[in-house]
Amino acid sequence: MNSEEALLRVVEVSKSFRGQGRRGGVTVLDRVSMDVRRGGAQGLVGESGSGKTTLLRCVLGLVRPEMGQIFYEDIDLVRATSAAWRKIRREVQLVPQDPYASLNPRMTVGELVEEGLIVHQMEPSRQRRRERVVETLGRVGIGADNLNKYPRAMSGGQRQRVAIARALVTGPRLLVCDEPVSALDVSIQAQVLNLLQDLKAAFDLSLLFISHDLAVVNYLCEEVAVMSKGRIVEAGSREAVFAHPRHVYTRELIAAVRSP
Repeated sequence: MNSEEALLRVVEVSKSFRGQGRRGGVTVLDRVSMDVRRGGAQGLVGESGSGKTTLLRCVLGLVRPEMGQIFYEDIDLVRATSAAWRKIRREVQLVPQDPYASLNPRMTVGELVEEGLIVHQMEPSRQRRRERVVETLGRVGIGADNLNKYPRAMSGGQRQRVAIARALVTGPRLLVCDEPVSALDVSIQAQVLNLLQDLKAAFDLSLLFISHDLAVVNYLCEEVAVMSKGRIVEAGSREAVFAHPRHVYTRELIAAVRSP
């Protein structure tokens, strides 16, 4: 993939954390490279501790890598100015893992979705903000009659739809999805995955989809990168990775999916 096709490019990123006392540091990311195509869905799969979450935090500007570059468009996120990050944070939004922990229980559904518009100063009119909130909630299948409800009154699937609406309301170009269905019942997972597919098509979104579940990544993503011990050990199209896995770790993940 050339740089013009990629919305997000991770280039040779490394990150270590210091150990305690006399213990040496721990390398969490080791020269990781990966692209997210414009309008594409890139899956990043690996077990807990593989480095997925640290890479996500680097992309979102929450952790600074020691080496490497991360480009959003032509902006190097590692060296981006505060002014650049204000624009980036509107356009790169997180869909979190846990719909129970990610929503402030003291805020109504309407307030939760409206918050992004206020933080990013995108709409000064309260009436226009409300209209945009109602429209965005409708896009994810949540009716206007839920505006004044609190998260505790909603199911896990409904809460995750609200979390997606919070990410969608600022008009992002890239959604970073951090295991967004892992906390949901299996019966609800497919509904949320189908919703993400529909939104991707409707808004020409790009997705970076992080998961430990290869079957979920296979369902949603066109491209797959497999991460183990801080490295990308295999990457390619969904068809190539699943039909002709080269790395032993990838073969183990696929075998686990196919096992009864």
